[in-house]
Amino acid sequence: MNFVQNFLPIIDLTLDLIFSNVFIIIVALLVIFIHIILLSIRDRSYIKPIKNIKRIDITFNDLKQTPTVNIIVPAWKEGEILRSSLLAIKNLSYPKIKVIVNAGGSKETEDIADSFNNYTNFIIIRQKKGRGKNAAINDALDYVSEGLIYIIDVGTLLSDDIVISMVYYIVNLQYDVLVGGFFPHYSLLNSDLVKYLFLNRNTAFRKKFRPNEMDVIGANLCFSNKVLEEIGRKIPEGMLGDDNRAIGNLFKTKKFKVRQLLEKRAETLNYPSKVTESITQNIRWIDNSLSTMLRAKKKFSILKFILLSVISIYILISPFLILVNIYLFLFGLIFFESQYLSRIRKCIFYNKTANKDQKVNLSFIFFIKLIFYTYLDVLIRIVAFFEVFFFRKKYKKRKNLI
Repeated sequence: MNFVQNFLPIIDLTLDLIFSNVFIIIVALLVIFIHIILLSIRDRSYIKPIKNIKRIDITFNDLKQTPTVNIIVPAWKEGEILRSSLLAIKNLSYPKIKVIVNAGGSKETEDIADSFNNYTNFIIIRQKKGRGKNAAINDALDYVSEGLIYIIDVGTLLSDDIVISMVYYIVNLQYDVLVGGFFPHYSLLNSDLVKYLFLNRNTAFRKKFRPNEMDVIGANLCFSNKVLEEIGRKIPEGMLGDDNRAIGNLFKTKKFKVRQLLEKRAETLNYPSKVTESITQNIRWIDNSLSTMLRAKKKFSILKFILLSVISIYILISPFLILVNIYLFLFGLIFFESQYLSRIRKCIFYNKTANKDQKVNLSFIFFIKLIFYTYLDVLIRIVAFFEVFFFRKKYKKRKNLI
């Protein structure tokens, strides 16, 4: 008893220190200082390898061969952006294009796909309910007999420059797999929300970029027929996790020669312009990522996500804690401050690495709105946490797995 009583004054002093203006100010300044150090040292070291990428100007005449490019478009409950994607493919001047569209989920999606049936190089098939995106890709692969395979998500607008670059690296430089980047279509760049979503999803910010290493397989992917044969002409199906990562993990096991083309970004319409649409899309992305972690049993990543979710819940409830103790609210504000500064670093990181024609103009108003978008991400992370761990059926239904 005396031992406990001896420590009570120390505990009281510690609590007095923690719940004091001086301590709060020191912690808030420390968070700012840490992010300045990360920006100056860590981010700068990540920027350098991206800026050192050798950028090759490629034309059609540089190609040693012109193999058939089989473009696969899985489409499930899509709208007019499906038409835009297919029109962009139809207008390509590359001479050997074959398009397999696997459409389903809604009459609008099927009708848009069917409207391209008159073009001889388009094959339209029906996507089956309850099997998922990768099964739709596998069904389309049954129509591929030769040439290169190019998989895109609906909303991707392919250009001759992108297609020719992909073909060049495979045909001329003997790469097996090419992963292209994305850039929002010019019609979307007036939206600060689109700018935020694009900058916040920059995968190069999370890991030191190595162009010849397999990273995240995006929905702008081209690979040789040799790759298709070596993987048994099938990719993993029925995945609760991210479909693109499932493909990437399969390719990693085969040690293919890979090239990431961040310098060649396809324009995409796949960015929501409304907050409600962005919430749905972001929840899906986080769900995919977390489900992939669970499947791969990445304990550290799972614990990190759970910790971030707990912090997010604390940030959410911290305004109510002001009724108990104002310092409990201020600690929530400091957690939020750290997340906000991280997003500012992402904005700086992208513009430091982007080509001149793909830099993003960021106004003072954008950084004010960034506060709202950061708070929105806090809410989204909480929803995704509960959905993946407690509402799996809803998640499966959205992924067309039931």
